[in-house]
Amino acid sequence: MKVLFVKYNRERVAEYQTETVIFENGGKRYVRKRAVTSEAIGHVNKMIDNARILHKNYKNIRVTGAVPQDGEVVFDYIDGQSLDEKFCRAVEKRDQAGLLQIISAYRDLLEGEAGGEEAFLAGPAFNFRYACRYAGCALPSGGQPGFDL
Repeated sequence: MKVLFVKYNRERVAEYQTETVIFENGGKRYVRKRAVTSEAIGHVNKMIDNARILHKNYKNIRVTGAVPQDGEVVFDYIDGQSLDEKFCRAVEKRDQAGLLQIISAYRDLLEGEAGGEEAFLAGPAFNFRYACRYAGCALPSGGQPGFDL
């Protein structure tokens, strides 16, 4: 195994502190996520469930499988450019047509199989923060994607 990259996220609250390792084994790249604190174990384990949810709800995107290994999660490394990188590159090049195409692709992704519009369901945190401003309002909402962007 050859380690290519290591990052620790200790600046986050304890339940989200992770170690990310990109490594190569047998000519193939992988990403390993490990909890740095005992409180973060649930977060790392949730990555497996989230990968399944993404795969189930978004057939139009590549989702790598998540394999649990001794308190860690190992993913296949996907080589490519993120939507964020494409967006920034188009802005840097002042490519308005390309930028609009990227925004359109992102919207299509969000409105894909899990998209559409549905009634907004306000939870306790929303009600606590915005109740006086939006009380009694019918707010439209995009379909709930089942993952945090």
